[in-house]
Amino acid sequence: MKRLVTVITVLMGLGAALAQNAAVSESRLSPAQQAMEQAQKLIDKNAKDYEAYNALALALARRARKLRWKTGRSLAAAGEA
Repeated sequence: MKRLVTVITVLMGLGAALAQNAAVSESRLSPAQQAMEQAQKLIDKNAKDYEAYNALALALARRARKLRWKTGRSLAAAGEA
């Protein structure tokens, strides 16, 4: 009986640790990446929903602008832009 309680306690702790890691990795995503994931989930639910595709396009454009800004800034710092 004590062994069963110990195993259950360990499993609960492991589950809590994994859930916390998932929340931390999700919070590391940029807002654009979070929007992309959310739009993709909406598309997976209903492939005929044009608003989900529009949301995905906006999120991809936002991500591209951010990456282009970072790239341009790093090139300017290197003296190449």
